Amino acid sequence: MTKKNRQNEDRIILPEQEGTIKLEDKVIYLIGSLKNRKLITPLAKELRKLGVREVFEDWIAPGPEADDFWRDYEKEKGRNYGEALKGWAGKHIYEFDSFHIERADLGILCMPCGKSGHLEFGDILGSGKRGYILFNGEPERWDVMYQFADGIYFNKKELKKELIENGWKPTERKGFANIFSWFNNARNQGMNIAEAKKYVKDKIKEMMQDYRGYEKIAFQERYTSAMELLK
Repeated sequence: MTKKNRQNEDRIILPEQEGTIKLEDKVIYLIGSLKNRKLITPLAKELRKLGVREVFEDWIAPGPEADDFWRDYEKEKGRNYGEALKGWAGKHIYEFDSFHIERADLGILCMPCGKSGHLEFGDILGSGKRGYILFNGEPERWDVMYQFADGIYFNKKELKKELIENGWKPTERKGFANIFSWFNNARNQGMNIAEAKKYVKDKIKEMMQDYRGYEKIAFQERYTSAMELLK
C-alpha cells in the first residue's frame, strides 16, 4: 500500500464511521469565549480528527483578557465605546472574525459564551448554515430560544456523531435564507443548475405545508423572487 493510500484509508477509518468522508470539504467555525480556552482548544483538536478541511478557532489566540485590554487602551486615549468601535483595532478585529464566519460552512457555539458569541452564532444561522450548541453539562439557566439551532448537545460524543451523520448536509431549519444554502450545497455536491433548483423546490413544498393565509402568500412571493436569483 502506498503512503497516499494509507493516508486516505486513515482519514476514513480514524473516527470509524464511513460518513466522515463527507465532511472533508467543510470548514467549522468554533464559537466561544476568550476565557474558555480549556474547553475550546481540546474540542477543536477532537473535531479535526473527524477529517474536516478546517476547524477555525484562531480568534482565541490573543488570550482571555483581550477585550478588557482593548477597552482600557481606548479609554486611556480618551475614547468612549462608540468611538472605539470605529477605531482601527475595533474594525480590524471585527473584520477578522466576520471574514472567517462568512467562509465557514457551519458553526458550533461552545458554552458558556457571551454576547459576541451569540451574535456570531446568529449570523451563522441567518446565513442558512448549520449551527450546533454544545453545553458543558446541564446549564443552570435554561432558555427555550436555543432551539433556533440545528441541534443542542451536552457531550462531545453525541455532537461528533451528529456531525458525521448530518453535518455535511444542508440545514433542515425552516427559513427563507435556507433557499440559497440548499441550492449552493446541491451544486457543490455535483447537481447541475436544473437539478439543484428542483431540489430547492421540493424542500420549499415541505416548508409551505406549515404556512397559512397571508403568511403563505407572502412566503410564495419571496420564494418566487429568490428562485430568479439562483444561478
